[in-house]
Amino acid sequence: MVGMKAVQEWNEYRAAQCTDRGKVLEEGAKQKIPSEWVPPAEGVVKMNVDVALSTAKGIVGWGVVARQIDGGILKAWAGSGERHTEAVVEEAATIRTALIKAERMGWRKVEVQSDCKSVVESIRMGCRKDPQVGAIVGDVLRLGKQFDSCYFSFVKREGNCVSHQLAKFVMQLTSDIEWEGSFPVWLVNLAKTDVRAVAQPL
Repeated sequence: MVGMKAVQEWNEYRAAQCTDRGKVLEEGAKQKIPSEWVPPAEGVVKMNVDVALSTAKGIVGWGVVARQIDGGILKAWAGSGERHTEAVVEEAATIRTALIKAERMGWRKVEVQSDCKSVVESIRMGCRKDPQVGAIVGDVLRLGKQFDSCYFSFVKREGNCVSHQLAKFVMQLTSDIEWEGSFPVWLVNLAKTDVRAVAQPL
């Protein structure tokens, strides 16, 4: 009798677990993945990151754009290199670079946003087992603890166009660049387009 009761309780527990998991998945499916750039909260610096790869030439470009609540650009960094690599590795490395830059700027509250969903999920779940990006994820988690607030988010490519275009642009150059205070007109115009898209009524 005791054995039967234990089995029954286990089955009830498993059923409850499956129901709860189903609810979580259902709620997750309902959440709309952002396809546009959304301003950060007051006092938070939002850092969009992206990479561009030319597998044929073995060239990698990366870009980081830091913006504030009004959509204005605070700082932008970009760099390139010659190497044959994987996009997920470069995305993770660029997120790490963004945190290093933010720390040097003295920013205390940051949101780092990427259009590479797998890397963002690995960081948010604290998963370091991936053989490709596990070590980098560990670095990102360690760096993130140094801020008062550090959040990682995913956005579709359409909402990450400023850093994406920056990464593509820098592939043509041979050295790393950074801007503060004065930015290329095309970069500013892209940022303004983001803000206009957010301001449009639904």
